[in-house]
Amino acid sequence: MVQVVQPAGLEAAAPQPVRARTHSIANVTLWRLFLFVVFLALFGPLLILMLFSVNDSNILAFPLEGITFHWYGDAFADRLLREALFNSVLVAAIVAPICLVLGTLTAFGLTNIASE
Repeated sequence: MVQVVQPAGLEAAAPQPVRARTHSIANVTLWRLFLFVVFLALFGPLLILMLFSVNDSNILAFPLEGITFHWYGDAFADRLLREALFNSVLVAAIVAPICLVLGTLTAFGLTNIASE
């Protein structure tokens, strides 16, 4: 058997045992409930808007009067609305790549600052 000799002043502490991370049922359930509430807050209004966009009535109320797509026809028949939609898509197509490049360069810059 080999005996390890430590230099003076460099006593090694015994390593702490590694504990596995455990998730209780309550934590998992609360986390899923929280995510459901966030999902509902983000996408609930969009789902309601999609539902009422095919409603046959002028009034936004339940029960729905019927299902129709004439609102979409009216919207795309309007020249100003088509131009506004085109302008929005054009601005998004120009700005999104610029933001992607700037965000990536910023992330690299912040990473380099943090490592120095």
